[in-house]
Amino acid sequence: MTPTADRLVGPEFTADAVIELLRAGGRPNAVDAKLLDRMDLMDELRSRVTEDDLGWILDSVDDDLPIVAGFSVSLLRKYCHREDVQSRLRRRWEDADASLRNRIMWRLLDDPDLPQLWHQKVFDVIRDDWETFRGVVLDFRCSQEDLIPSLLRRIGDPTFPESKKWIYACAATAATDRLAAMALISLFRSATTDSFAQEVADLLLAEFENSEQRVGVVA
Repeated sequence: MTPTADRLVGPEFTADAVIELLRAGGRPNAVDAKLLDRMDLMDELRSRVTEDDLGWILDSVDDDLPIVAGFSVSLLRKYCHREDVQSRLRRRWEDADASLRNRIMWRLLDDPDLPQLWHQKVFDVIRDDWETFRGVVLDFRCSQEDLIPSLLRRIGDPTFPESKKWIYACAATAATDRLAAMALISLFRSATTDSFAQEVADLLLAEFENSEQRVGVVA
């Protein structure tokens, strides 16, 4: 079968080429790493990662450039239940800057057995610097138009731990459509049985309500 033009320039072809380059020892620069670490392409890249790749990926988690290290962190999604992966991520967290921590946190939460202390630690980092968190969310998901639908797809995806899904409610606060964001958080709040996730959702909704009241006073 002759490959079509769409196949040659689409995310599947790009993912094949990038993974082979990385396996051969290639290293993206900061600009390329940011372009590659976006949802549609990253999902393709992750599907190609195997256990044989973990050695070079874990080594590159320690890259001096946070954006390059963050790209490597993103590749680890399928293997975050492994003790060696979690250990490397937690170690890197300690000396990571704000932008890299906002990438590592997603992979930490991929571990269904992540201690509750870490869930609280991640949420504290988010609340201390909403601007960095929301910037990383938008960089990964690429557009405001698909933000809420993409978060809903992640919340409904059974391959992601239920214990992680509170972070998608946090990510909804990056939406410019405040009503859609509140609707997603409310829907999530009513569906989840996780007590920590319920607390997070309640806090987010309260902050939305308080901000609306402040706007009303200013008006």
